[in-house]
Amino acid sequence: MKKKVTITITNWCNLKCTYCYECFKSKVFMSFDTAKKIILNEFLCIKDDDSLLIDFMGGEPFLNFSLMKEIVEYFKNSVYKNRISYFVSTNGTLLTDDIKNWLIKNKEIFVCGLSMDGREDSQNTNRSNSFSLIDTNFFHTTWPDSAVKMTISPYSIKNLAEDVIFFHELGFKVMNNFAFGVDWTKNTLRDILRDELEKLIDYYVNNPSIVPCQILNLDIGLLAYRHEFTKTATCGAGTKMTVYDVFANKYPCHFFAPLSIGEKKSKLSELIQFKNISTLIDEKCSECSIYCICKTCYGSNFNATGDPKKRDKNICIFTKISAYYTALLCLEKIRRYGIDNLSWDEQKQKEICLGIEDIYNTVQI
Repeated sequence: MKKKVTITITNWCNLKCTYCYECFKSKVFMSFDTAKKIILNEFLCIKDDDSLLIDFMGGEPFLNFSLMKEIVEYFKNSVYKNRISYFVSTNGTLLTDDIKNWLIKNKEIFVCGLSMDGREDSQNTNRSNSFSLIDTNFFHTTWPDSAVKMTISPYSIKNLAEDVIFFHELGFKVMNNFAFGVDWTKNTLRDILRDELEKLIDYYVNNPSIVPCQILNLDIGLLAYRHEFTKTATCGAGTKMTVYDVFANKYPCHFFAPLSIGEKKSKLSELIQFKNISTLIDEKCSECSIYCICKTCYGSNFNATGDPKKRDKNICIFTKISAYYTALLCLEKIRRYGIDNLSWDEQKQKEICLGIEDIYNTVQI
């Protein structure tokens, strides 16, 4: 079994993204001794045949590249060398030729995930005029199966289809989500989302081998079992996640660390009983027809409302729109190619059909 351990190696970033939830940045960097101690202590907590995935996080982690490099080189020469791998999510703007060469050399154990929001217009507006600083070809060439992490903001949503298609044409899969903690209240944004998803449906129907982006790839097959679905947590915060800040303090997830919500709120979050599912589930949400395919961020909820189960209802509406258009995309593919010609097995075919029917009968958008 592989355990993921997230280590915040710096509180600083070189960009100022419009939707950034890390509101308490500072020029603080983790030391090698602190990082090494965290990892060695984690090895003491797992079984001898288990492994660790170290997830380096910031701020922007490549501001502390020297630490990442030192940690990797140290453990490559240790008894744990076959039990440890690494991941880092980066804005991609700080990769020099020397860093790229090192990453290529270590690409079997060290994976970089690119966080980028789209073409020049969207990227520059959302993320500090950084489009020209990113070598997208390097990421796709070095890790050809990687996905771009794309955040959709109220500004860039009007470019959603073109931005997603831009990444697909470069060879990337697209993991996109709506930005947390921003103003989604304008009703016109919902109309824009519908229009953009219709454009994407046309693209995916005409390119059936391309995996749809995350917001058009919800697992609607689960709706076949929604009446049997038990109330469960929608993420591993406080139970399956382990997140350390630059000082080696441990948190339920990065959203609950002082870097994101400040010292006061972070202290209050210690009162949350993550193992008590009733503290995490809004009963009104659990009655929703798409509850079993709807994810929520407890940290974002807590920051916005003081309650981990109280979510932004505008995001709920957007999720329902995404579910409806996911069903429409599946239906259009069935109409075009026939269900037996798609990559779903017989059981999945039945579940998808039931999911489409359930959404059309229950979801109002």
